[in-house]
Amino acid sequence: MDDALGGEDLKQGVSDALDEAGETTGDAMDSAKSGLRSALDRAGDVLDDLRAHYDGSAVGSYLTGVLQKAVDAGQRLIDSGIKDSKVYKAAEVTINEAIDAVNTWIDTQAAKAD
Repeated sequence: MDDALGGEDLKQGVSDALDEAGETTGDAMDSAKSGLRSALDRAGDVLDDLRAHYDGSAVGSYLTGVLQKAVDAGQRLIDSGIKDSKVYKAAEVTINEAIDAVNTWIDTQAAKAD
């Protein structure tokens, strides 16, 4: 019985399980980073729109500054080497919420112009 519990098969099984867990964790982190990169790309497009159409307004300038800081922080996070996918997912959600807030403001401004 001790041979079965302490043998090479058990050690190999544990090693294989840890390798799979590491690959899964790495895959999750890569996926989360990819999601954050996509959110940062969308934020860049929104920033371009803000700068092109609303740079002269106080609120537009404020939103541009705030969104740019969020994009910069997201990029620093990607470059940081943090290994926890939850951090990248949380950052993606935060960037998406900022994008939604800015787009809502843009839509409101467009509606006022009509």
